[in-house]
Amino acid sequence: MAEPDDELVQRVDRVLAALRAEHDIVRAAHHVVRTGRMVFVEIDVVVGPDFAAQRIAQQDELRERIRAAIGLSLDEAWLTVSFTEDPRWT
Repeated sequence: MAEPDDELVQRVDRVLAALRAEHDIVRAAHHVVRTGRMVFVEIDVVVGPDFAAQRIAQQDELRERIRAAIGLSLDEAWLTVSFTEDPRWT
């Protein structure tokens, strides 16, 4: 696991805070793991009933926003972002 003060973890925290302020997101949790030169970022987002990004294309836009904010290309990072209303899935 990456250290909590790691710059990448801080960038993930900032982008998730911005998304929470704009969307009905109840909770967002993440895990960042570095393996050699590759970084694995897993983000689980629990949404509320008023979460507006219902279409896959809208959710993909949020994924791209997260990817851009963390500042790594898909060659450098494996990014997984899941959306659910049920907190049991996180």
